[in-house]
Amino acid sequence: MTREGLADALERHGLPRDRFGNEEELDVQSVEDVVVFLDMLEQLYFEADFTGEHRRADRYSTRGG
Repeated sequence: MTREGLADALERHGLPRDRFGNEEELDVQSVEDVVVFLDMLEQLYFEADFTGEHRRADRYSTRGG
């Protein structure tokens, strides 16, 4: 993951591109920022197919497994 890739993913999920700052180093200000960052790393955010609604998966499993 690059800084630009993280910014793109944040924007894709309706979050500000600069949620974690604009510099090379991450700027995590709160516990909520830590939660969002870990959710991003674990790829828990997605968009609903038909409504485009931004969602967070509460459980994770592979399809067909």
